[in-house]
Amino acid sequence: MPKVKRLNKIIHPNSRKAMELASKEHHKARHARTVECTKNKTNVLIKKIQWFREQITIENQQEKMETEIEIDESQAFKVKNIYSIEDMHKLIDLYFHRFDDEIEQIKLKNSIGKRNIGQHFSREKSIQMTLESEKNEYETSGLSVPDLTLSDNVNLIRSWKGERIRFTLSLRVRSGTLNPEVSYSFFSDSKVI
Repeated sequence: MPKVKRLNKIIHPNSRKAMELASKEHHKARHARTVECTKNKTNVLIKKIQWFREQITIENQQEKMETEIEIDESQAFKVKNIYSIEDMHKLIDLYFHRFDDEIEQIKLKNSIGKRNIGQHFSREKSIQMTLESEKNEYETSGLSVPDLTLSDNVNLIRSWKGERIRFTLSLRVRSGTLNPEVSYSFFSDSKVI
C-alpha cells in the first residue's frame, strides 16, 4: 500500500524537513520572479519591434499603389530594403517622440478644468520616466533596437504577423549609442535574441 503524506503533522521550525520545505518554496518564488522578469523583457522588446515595424512597413494596398506612382520622402523611407546608420539614428529619434500625441492630449485635458492637479498625472510621469531611462540608455550603454542594416531582418519584420516565439528567436538586435567613448560607437555586433 502506498504511503500517504499526513498534512497535519507538526514540523519543528529548525528541523531538516522544515529547511527543505523552505528551500523548495524559495526556489519556486525565485523561479516565478525569473519567469516574470523574462516575460516583461520580451514584452518590451516586442512592443519596440512593433513600433519599428510600423515605421518601415506600408500597411494598406492603396499606399502601395501610391508609392509605385509617386514616391515622396516618407514613402521612400518605408520602401528601403536596407537602412543605413543615419537612418537608424532617425528612427531612434522618432522612437523617442512616440508619446508626443498622448502628452499633448494630457496637457489639453489638464488645461480645460479648474483643478490644479492633473487628472492623468501618473500616466504622464510614467511616460516621462520611460523616455528618460531610454534616452539615458541610448546615450550611455546603448539602446537595443532591431538590426535594420540586414535585409533579412527588414524582410522578417515586414512579414511579421505578431507571433512571438518563432519571430524573436530569429531576429537580430543591435545596441546603439551616441557616446563616442564606448568602444562600439554606434552599433555593436548584432546578436540573435
